[in-house]
Amino acid sequence: MRDPKRLIPTVMGGTTKPWYLTGGAIPNVAYRSIKAATLADSYKNFANPGTKDASDGVAPAWSTKAGWVFDGASSYLKTGCIPGAGHAMIMRFLNRDLVIAKYMGCNNGAGKYFAFGADSSPAKFSYYYGTNGKNGSNLAESGVIAIAGGRGYLNGIADADANGDWSGTSDKEIYLGAYNNNGALAFPQRIRITHFAEYNSLTPAQVLAITNAMNKDAGSLIYDGTLVCDGDSLTAGTGASPAQMAYPNQLIHLSVTDQHLYNYGVTGQTIVQMIADAAAQIDILISSGTNNLVCWGGVNDIAASVDSATVYSNIAAYCQARKAAGWTVTVCTITAAGTITGAKETVRQEVNASIVSNYESFADHLADLAANQYFDATDDTSNTTYYNADTVHLTNVGYGIVAGIIKAAMEI
Repeated sequence: MRDPKRLIPTVMGGTTKPWYLTGGAIPNVAYRSIKAATLADSYKNFANPGTKDASDGVAPAWSTKAGWVFDGASSYLKTGCIPGAGHAMIMRFLNRDLVIAKYMGCNNGAGKYFAFGADSSPAKFSYYYGTNGKNGSNLAESGVIAIAGGRGYLNGIADADANGDWSGTSDKEIYLGAYNNNGALAFPQRIRITHFAEYNSLTPAQVLAITNAMNKDAGSLIYDGTLVCDGDSLTAGTGASPAQMAYPNQLIHLSVTDQHLYNYGVTGQTIVQMIADAAAQIDILISSGTNNLVCWGGVNDIAASVDSATVYSNIAAYCQARKAAGWTVTVCTITAAGTITGAKETVRQEVNASIVSNYESFADHLADLAANQYFDATDDTSNTTYYNADTVHLTNVGYGIVAGIIKAAMEI
C-alpha cells in the first residue's frame, strides 16, 4: 500500500470581525488577496483604501481562492509602506518553495533591514530587523510569519530572539513576493500570499491574535478539486533537495487553482504495478470538483527489458481506466536516462512516438517531456544543471521544467 505525500495548508473557520484590527492593533497597511472580486480589488489597503494600496512591480497570478501566486521569477508587488523603529509585519502564506537564500521585505543599504527569509546554514526561517538577523525554526511551506518587537514569530509563537537595533529612518518600501534590496528587485519567490499587514508595533498577544484571525478569515479551505501525480521515483522526487522540490509540489506552486495534491510516486514502480494499485488507491480520491491525474512512468519497465508494444499498451490501459473512473488524464512521455541505452533507448523512443501519435485515444492532455531539449537524448543526461549524477533523476531545476511543461499541458 502506497502512502501519499500531501500538501495540506492549515486553515480554520470564518469570522466576521476584521482580522487586521484584532487585539486593538491599528495597521498602516492591510491586504487580503483572497475573496476579492478582481486582481485590482485584491490590492486594496483595508486600513485606508486608496492610500498605499498594493501596486504592480510585475503582477502575480491571482484567483479569488488562491490569492496572489508569485512565480519565483519576476512577479512582485509594491506596498508603498516604509517601516520604522519598532514596526511589525505579519503575513499568511501557502505553498512557499522550501528554498534557501530567499528573502521578502526591504533594506535601505544602511543597516535598516526589515524582512523574512531563509538562510542556508542552517536551513531555517530567518528574521531581519534593523542591523541584524536571527534564525528561527525549520522551514515551512505554509503558515503565518511575523516580525514584532524585533523578534520573529511563526504561527503566533516566538521563533527567534530579538534582532539588531534600529536607529534613524528608512526610505525603502516593503515588497511582497520578493525583496527590495535598496531599490533593486532581489530574491523573487514562488509563494502564495493571502494576507499581509504592517503596524507601528505589535505585542506578542496581538501577534497570536492576528495569526488566528488571519486563519479564521481565510475560512475553511475548499479545494477546487484533486490532483494526483502517479509514477515512479521521478514523480516521488528522487534527487530533489529538499524533497518538496519534486515536480508535483512545483506544479501546485505554479497553479492558480486550489487542488488537493497527492503524490503517489514510488521508487522502482512499473506501469503494471500502477495498474494493480490504482482502483483501490487512486480512484477513491475522486472529488466533487475537478479531478486531474498525471501519469509519468515507464522507465522502470524499459529498464526491465519490457518491449515497446507492451510498455505502450500498459500506459494506454492505465490512462483509459483512469478516464473511465472520472479523471482528467495528462500522460507524459518518458525522459532520457543515462542507464537506458542501445536497444532499450530504441524502446523508449518507440514508446514515446506511440504516446504522441495516439494519446487522444486514452488521455485528455499530453505533456511531451521527452521533446524538451534537455530531456530528449542520452547525451543530455550528463548535464548537471538538469540531471543528477545518477543520470536518471533530475535536479530542482529539471523538476521545475517538468512542472512547467505539465502545467501548460493541463491548463491549470
